[in-house]
Amino acid sequence: MNRKLFFIIILLLNCELLTAQPNKLDSLTTAYKKNKQDSTFVKLLIEKAKRYRGINPDSGMICLRNGLILSRRIGYKYGETGSLNIISLYYFDEGDLAESMKIAFQLLPKAQAINDQESKWGSYAVLGLDYYMLQDYQKSFTYLRKALNVADQYRLYYYRGIANYNLAYCYIQLGRVDSADYFNRQFIKLSKYADKSFFT
Repeated sequence: MNRKLFFIIILLLNCELLTAQPNKLDSLTTAYKKNKQDSTFVKLLIEKAKRYRGINPDSGMICLRNGLILSRRIGYKYGETGSLNIISLYYFDEGDLAESMKIAFQLLPKAQAINDQESKWGSYAVLGLDYYMLQDYQKSFTYLRKALNVADQYRLYYYRGIANYNLAYCYIQLGRVDSADYFNRQFIKLSKYADKSFFT
């Protein structure tokens, strides 16, 4: 399996995540119409950006930057980390690994400070992907393992599945076949028993 195929699988997994909650965008839209709260609007922008990923990245990045600006203006820290989380992934998609890593490293202490579990996972995961593309497999393994630890600690089952797959492939690059087989089996098990409760 080459690096391009690895990226395609990651993209497909993220697309599955986005389609697992088809009503989330509608519910956020309805909520914003009712309460007109800025924090709800930030969530809506982030959710729109997730939908735009791989389809209309320019519009997605506009949503994220607007969400980031608004979050900082109103002091909505979860909106800031949530926006940065997806921005770092967008830069990875574009192949701008330096900017992706810069954002991820900026994000990590912010996410840790407010215990934003998803963004903590995201910062570790995207750093793992960045280092993978740079063919620094040892560092890739280190960050992907950190992502798995976050997913395990907070029971983020879907992200746990992604982390297991990524680790399996990274271990192959390190020549550790037994470890790769273990994490691949964990990935298959999580995929087999996944249900909608994994995405809530």
